[in-house]
Amino acid sequence: DLDVNFHMRHTAFNDYCAQVRLNFLQDRGLTLEKMRELNLGPVLFSEYTDFVKEVRPGDTIKVDLKIAAMTPDGRKWKMRHEVFRGDGKKAAVINVSGAWFDTVKRSVVAPPLMMQQMFLDLPKTDDFTDQF
Repeated sequence: DLDVNFHMRHTAFNDYCAQVRLNFLQDRGLTLEKMRELNLGPVLFSEYTDFVKEVRPGDTIKVDLKIAAMTPDGRKWKMRHEVFRGDGKKAAVINVSGAWFDTVKRSVVAPPLMMQQMFLDLPKTDDFTDQF
């Protein structure tokens, strides 16, 4: 995960955040198999990273996950991750926007209510909105 400057490579931050999002879904029973059964999957439209402090070899990290926005029907959403080093200092902020994608219709769709509720049960950012 290191780059030539001997700190965590920029794309590694995004990889860890993607894994946190997948773990969040799987921990609530929305496994890859279940998503295949529902013909639904999350799709990203954008991913923006602000780097704050470097993560160096041997550092541990903690990645949080909050919901920043969601349309009333749950079709589109925004999430925010903050990545903290082991010393508690913020290393990065990653904002992603995405939607639920129907893998058969090949279009963005509203998910079942239980999936909408999963996202609403996440901690919300201070600036959470249902407007896009």
